[in-house]
This record gives sequence, C-alpha cells and structure tokens, in this order.
Amino acid sequence: MTKAIHSFLTVCILSVMAVCLSCTHKTKLEEMVEQVSKQCPMDMGVAGKISSFTLEDGQVVVELCLNESLVDIDIINKDLHASTVTVLSTLSAQEGDLKAILREMVKEDVSLVYRYVGDQSHKTAEIHLTPQELTEALNATSSDVNYEQQLQEQIRNCNLQCPNVVDKGSCLDSMTMNEEYVTYHYTVTEEVNDLASLIAHRDQMKQVIAQNIIDNKSTMHFFLQCCTETNHGLQYHYIGDTSGEELTITFEIPQIRELNK
Repeated sequence: MTKAIHSFLTVCILSVMAVCLSCTHKTKLEEMVEQVSKQCPMDMGVAGKISSFTLEDGQVVVELCLNESLVDIDIINKDLHASTVTVLSTLSAQEGDLKAILREMVKEDVSLVYRYVGDQSHKTAEIHLTPQELTEALNATSSDVNYEQQLQEQIRNCNLQCPNVVDKGSCLDSMTMNEEYVTYHYTVTEEVNDLASLIAHRDQMKQVIAQNIIDNKSTMHFFLQCCTETNHGLQYHYIGDTSGEELTITFEIPQIRELNK
C-alpha cells in the first residue's frame, strides 16, 4: 500500500470525526464515535470506503474496505512497521480539531486500530496504535518528521505496486527520485491514446493533471508536503509504447505548494 493512501485514509478518518465533534459540541469519545458510525459506510473515493467505526474493548476500530486494484493487502502485512510509521507521521502533522480528537483518545486511554479489508479477496491487515504512540504523535512537531525518509518510503512502496495498469491507455511503470524531481514514469498505449496529440496539447495536459491533484489533495497532501520539504519538484513522464516519443510534465516547487494549499 502506498504511503499516500495511508495518509489519505488517516486524514479522511480524522476529518469525519472533526466534523462530528463540531456539530455535536460533545467531547466524550463515545459520543463522537457514535456520530461517526451513523454515517458508515462512507465513500473514500478511489481508495475504497470506511465500512464501520466502533469503540470496543478500549479501542477505536476503523474498518476500511480497500480497492484491491490499487492496494495489495499482502504488502501491508509484509511491512506493518513502515505503514505504522507513515500513519504516525501523518497524525503528527494534524492541527486544530484533529489534534483535539487525538487528545480525547489519549485522555480516555483508547488505542486506535486501522483494519484494512480487501474488497475482492477479503484479506485483512491491521495497524495498532497505542495511547503512548498517539501521545508521541501529539507532542511531535513538523520538524520531527523525517521528510526525506518518508519520501523514499513512499517511492519504495509505490514501486512495490508497479507495474500498475491505470487504465486501458496507460500503465505506471515506476517512480524515481533524483536531486531535483520525483518522477512518475508511464507507458502510453498509443492505440488508445495519441501521444503526439498529448504532446501538441502539453499545456492542457498539465491543467488536467493539476486538477486531478487538486481533486485528490487529501490523498496526495502528505506526499506533496514531503516533496516540497525536501526541495523536490514533481514530474510526470510519458513514453509511447510504439513510437517511443516522450512527454514530460513538470511542476516546480512553488506550483506544488500552490496546489497543496
């Protein structure tokens, strides 16, 4: 599972809880969980959905049904530590009402469990966060996050999922990083997409990608933050499967910051 998906799910879960807290003006965790559970199942976009939200045996358990065309449950199970580190880093970056939710969990000595379930195989993976780990996340500051390490981990996990067929017209082959850019490498199926036409309409193509980033900002926020904090721009590199023609769309650091507001 990519780090971006972990970050996306974490932010979505906490955001829903924050909305419920602001609506009810209640501070007891039981009441917050009750309000959230009434909204399940909740759509989380391409990643999947939150199936249930419960408080049981001193744990807030969030069960998520994940889209296995994007997520490999086996990969989560193979590296639970990396997934846990990513989730904690994402929690550390939260502010305002989201921090208040975590404080309420710590106050009531409640653990947090993410239970991932594959939508096809029904395989499961669980990440357990103790009250002590949540406390450490609460006390951490942005300066405590090793963005370079997190970015490298996101790239490594992305490559574990590659090659990843995005649609009939393209496939994500790999993700790389050099001193200046993090780059997504795609192969374009030219029977489906005319790469020459995409090259001729480069500006429009960039606008489409930028809008996609905006539409999926909750998914990509932490990843984009890692890019800017480590002084990396972002590139999308496309190569035709028959012609070998290439197209590179580049977002410099100021553009990424603007898209990630």
